[in-house]
Amino acid sequence: MPWRIEENEELGFMEIVYTGTITNKDVRDATAKVLSLTNPDRPNLYLADISGARFKLSFMDILNITSQWEEAGRNKRGRVAVIVSEETMKPEDLRFLETAARNRGWNLRVFEDRQAAIEWLPRN
Repeated sequence: MPWRIEENEELGFMEIVYTGTITNKDVRDATAKVLSLTNPDRPNLYLADISGARFKLSFMDILNITSQWEEAGRNKRGRVAVIVSEETMKPEDLRFLETAARNRGWNLRVFEDRQAAIEWLPRN
């Protein structure tokens, strides 16, 4: 499995860490698992560390990630921080991910620095 989920109880967020080559199925499976572990009625905080992975996703696959959150009835007041590296995804795909999420009302932001992502998560 090229992903794992960890709960950071101290800082109050769920983290998905991806490694290796990631497919659309991997993203859908990891997303379904992390959504099943969190309360849909409260604003949850998520950290997706994709800095050690390479994604093979189409624009439709990226768009469908936010659809999966919608279908699960997630509270849109939560936050999603995504940590990337230069090798993770093409810059235009990352911009598309941020834009697609924001257009659907999700507060998602892409970071290259883990500490900056963690500091951004709990802000109101």
